[in-house]
Amino acid sequence: MNIFVYDSFLSDKKHQNTISKIETRITDLGLSGKIIRLNLLKNHLDSIDGEIKRGAKTIVAVGNNETLNKVVNSVLSSNHPDASKIPIFIIPVGKENNEISLSLGIENYNQACEVLSSRRIEELNAVEINSSYFLSEARIQTMGTKVEVDESFTLEISEQGNIIISNLKIDKQKALKNHQSLPNDDKLELFVGLKKDKEIKSAFMFKTLLVSNKIKKIIIDKSVEITTPAKITLSNKKLKTIVGKNRSF
Repeated sequence: MNIFVYDSFLSDKKHQNTISKIETRITDLGLSGKIIRLNLLKNHLDSIDGEIKRGAKTIVAVGNNETLNKVVNSVLSSNHPDASKIPIFIIPVGKENNEISLSLGIENYNQACEVLSSRRIEELNAVEINSSYFLSEARIQTMGTKVEVDESFTLEISEQGNIIISNLKIDKQKALKNHQSLPNDDKLELFVGLKKDKEIKSAFMFKTLLVSNKIKKIIIDKSVEITTPAKITLSNKKLKTIVGKNRSF
């Protein structure tokens, strides 16, 4: 059965017309399944894990970057032996906060329904950060941040900018135009970009990072805050992900 995870922000009336169109198209394509509606009182990990244990065949995030991150963490945190076999997918709702879906080759909800029907599956890397996971990137300001790379050397930058840990490239900035992070190459990249520069200042491949900042938090998948100190490494778990033909990798 397909499980459709509706994020809490979709209860806003401005999204009702879009949701109706999605549900109609999903029905037309014969892809209907069970809908889970998240809210502030419902633990998404428990809700989605319950569906995994009941035999979910596909888990579809309906929403944005944060919705997909919830699904990613639910699947990878599950102790059910079949969890890693279940494909995930995203139907983006709204133009904001949906950079990950674009990189997966899904431009809008209309196209998403067709992509879900086609069921083209890629096995992607996931990144572990403390007890959580992310698919695309982690980002933190350079000021006040200390980064230990593979227990070999340490970065401390006194100028304003960003440190980006990338698994799947979602940033369209010109500064990253010559850098491509592939989520299926078993590699992680670290980029340092300073505000005064038009290009990335430094780029490294790494296995493990230790990141600390006494004030600022790390933002993963452009949506979720993680308190430091944080250990970041490529997970040994993979994500079966339904993607579009125009994906970025």
